[in-house]
Amino acid sequence: ENRIIKGIEDKSNIIADEMGKERELLSEGVDQLTNVYESDYKKLSNNLEQESIERAENDKRISQIVTNEVKKLEEVLLDLRQHGDTTDKSLFDAIKSTVNEIKVTLESEKNKREETHDNMIN
Repeated sequence: ENRIIKGIEDKSNIIADEMGKERELLSEGVDQLTNVYESDYKKLSNNLEQESIERAENDKRISQIVTNEVKKLEEVLLDLRQHGDTTDKSLFDAIKSTVNEIKVTLESEKNKREETHDNMIN
């Protein structure tokens, strides 16, 4: 009878040890995953912050380009009026040229932002 009790106690101790080891492994795994997630979150947060700064700078740059192009257009239209060359074609060409410059600038920025977005999510 003592041998049976001793055997049960031994088995109970072995099971308790195994359960303790499993808890430790689970705890280590959770800690490792938490560290990975925190690291990834910090990287993503830093990337988003940097992208926001760059986007704001690019928005200012684009705004300045558009403003400059509109000023050029105003000057060209004024020059055309002063020289009497106000034909529909000359006015259309001046406006078309300015719109194309603005379109190229905006399209270029759109492509950069799409590429940045794709790089951030992949």
